[in-house]
Amino acid sequence: MNNKFERLLSIAIDNISYDDTVFIRSCLTDSDYEIRSTAASMILNSPYSDENDIELLYKMCDDEEALVRIEVYDALSCCSEKYVADKIKSAIISEDNCVSRNYAIICWTDVTAKITQDYAQEIEFIKSIQKSKLICTDHCRLSCYYALYRFGEAGSLESMLDFLNSNDYHIQCAVVNFLSCSVKSQDIPTVNSELERV
Repeated sequence: MNNKFERLLSIAIDNISYDDTVFIRSCLTDSDYEIRSTAASMILNSPYSDENDIELLYKMCDDEEALVRIEVYDALSCCSEKYVADKIKSAIISEDNCVSRNYAIICWTDVTAKITQDYAQEIEFIKSIQKSKLICTDHCRLSCYYALYRFGEAGSLESMLDFLNSNDYHIQCAVVNFLSCSVKSQDIPTVNSELERV
């Protein structure tokens, strides 16, 4: 196993030191995509991470490897900067990998929900891509309904819950994961009823 990869794996995610942070940061530009992707998933967990790390991840949205982009989008979902939301929104359109696009939709939704209060344009954007060839998997379709639900679009919860009928266990789990972190208090009885049915 690569020594850098071994060291990354040995770092305790809940106790990252300053020296660990410097090392993780150096791995963001490593030639090995597995090292880059692992470092991307860790850097913002450090108490020593800063705005420069967000900017490094921002640039990594253009990484040639889909696995790296997935980890970058996932990491950036904790941010609340408009330039990050704008970059991820562009990535949703430009992505050539459906799994990466799925993560981009989720990340963009989570970041946008922190910085915007009027979601009219965001709802229009999601509805426009739903009609396009960009949304070609059930995961992406579900993520679009997750976005619409976060943005308060009527009927989106029912559309999300419909995915509980999927034969794909991963899709069912995704619905539960989405709702566990975003369900609105008034929707809890409906969600509980549907979960009990499944």
